[in-house]
This record gives sequence, C-alpha cells and structure tokens, in this order.
Amino acid sequence: MVREFRKAQGFSQESFAYYCSLDRSYMGGVERGERNITLANMEIIIIALQLKPSEFFAALDGYFANQEAHGQVIQFKHFADRAQVHIRQRNQSN
Repeated sequence: MVREFRKAQGFSQESFAYYCSLDRSYMGGVERGERNITLANMEIIIIALQLKPSEFFAALDGYFANQEAHGQVIQFKHFADRAQVHIRQRNQSN
C-alpha cells in the first residue's frame, strides 16, 4: 500500500525515501513487505503521504480483506490498532 500511495503523490521511491530521511533500500523493503517497520518510521511515512493514520489503516484493512491469509490479517489489525493509538497520543502531546 505504501507504494500505491507514494506513486499517487508523484514520488519516485528514491525521492520519497529521501523526503522521509530513510534509506532507499529500507523503503523498498517496506514496500515489498520484506522489512519490519517501527511505529516511528510508520508515522514518518504516513505524515509524508499527507494522510491521517485512520485513512492509511483503512486502506490497508481493505487490502487485507481481500487476502486469504486470515492469521496475518488478525495480527495486522492488532498492530494497526496499537499504531493508531500511539500516533494519536504522540500528536496530542505535541
């Protein structure tokens, strides 16, 4: 989903990674689902994409609704819920 959002914003992978102050190979791994992503980096990416966390996670939820790997979906939903709470708390404290 990051790749689709990035392309919709007109970023190349390299320019988006630079904009986020992240390594291009790391960003590629995130887009391919090969890299784990921290909440801090997820927040950076969501902000760079000019999305609300709820918009980002709703899009991911829709993506996973079409997948057959239900065990992974349940794990993702738990992570997404925690991530939204974490990002909301950080935004409220700033």
